[in-house]
This record gives sequence, C-alpha cells and structure tokens, in this order.
Amino acid sequence: MENEIKELANAIFHEARGESREGQIAVGHVILNRVKDRRYPSSLRGVIWQPKQFSGLRYHGGWQRFEQLARDLLAGKVPNPVGNALFFRNFRRNGAKRIGNHWFW
Repeated sequence: MENEIKELANAIFHEARGESREGQIAVGHVILNRVKDRRYPSSLRGVIWQPKQFSGLRYHGGWQRFEQLARDLLAGKVPNPVGNALFFRNFRRNGAKRIGNHWFW
C-alpha cells in the first residue's frame, strides 16, 4: 500500500500541483478510474507509468505533500467530482467538465 500511495502522490504532484485541492482530487480520481477500466492496466503503477499518459514523472521531494491526499483517495474518503472521467487536459473539450485549469471527460 505504501508504494501505491507514493505512486499516486507523485502523479498528482506532477499533474496538478498548481491546482486547487478539488483539481488535485479530480486528477487522482481519473487515475483510479483508469485502474478500474479494462482498457488500461489493472494496477496503479501500470496506469501511472503507461507510456505517453502522464507528463514528466520522476521522483523528487515535492510528491510527499500529496501523500495524505493519496491515502484518502485510495481509502475512498474523497468524493469524486469527475464521475467516470478517464481523461484530462489543460485545454477545452466539448462535453467536458472544467475544474481549475483542467478539462475532464
């Protein structure tokens, strides 16, 4: 479980560190939604490190500040603001939901 927390915290750090808490939660839920979807790898690590899916992932000190958020997401303690969304971008998509600088669909 600790490795999953680290992986999820690191992905949130790289994708949403400049976003509001709701935006960070939304990114976390997209990752968890992908783990549940049969079109993606069935593990958190597999989804996060899938080639060309998330930007610039690497480990350095910043990810630790998202550890508690990752714990809460994995424990199901954080409401999902994006439903079944599997994607997000920082530009507009038709039919998408906007949270902060990201569009979710």
